[in-house]
Amino acid sequence: MTKKQQNTKPRKRVYRRILFTFGFVLMVPAIAVTYMINRSSSPIIQGWQEYTPAYFERLMKDGDPILVEVYASWCPICLLQHRALEAMQSDGYKLPANAIRVNFDKNKDFLEQFEFKYTGTMVLFNKGKEVARQTGLTSADKIKAFLSENGL
Repeated sequence: MTKKQQNTKPRKRVYRRILFTFGFVLMVPAIAVTYMINRSSSPIIQGWQEYTPAYFERLMKDGDPILVEVYASWCPICLLQHRALEAMQSDGYKLPANAIRVNFDKNKDFLEQFEFKYTGTMVLFNKGKEVARQTGLTSADKIKAFLSENGL
């Protein structure tokens, strides 16, 4: 075996290790993203309504308080919010507002109208106007504080 052949063997091993590591590093997030995109969305919580333009418009005209959740099935923050809202409901907490879930992937007109850019956002409307908006409310305590701080 020549010296040149002996020098290339260690390099090949190093290159293989780098390629294996790089492939593994790319594979893990790809699997996670694929799961989040393909998992079924969480079922809507009792008392909540899926967004429809007519229903939302009627509530806005009535001036009733409306809590809107901008939701996507692939959003980890949305999943945590959903679990927090379920926990609130199972503890007997009644939301002091009409509750609507807006699908981030389907209700683009609504998102553009109110300039929503992120999933996992909760918005409070009252008397036909937006009162407050916050992203990342992932616990029951945070959601209750958000409502309380905004007069509900």
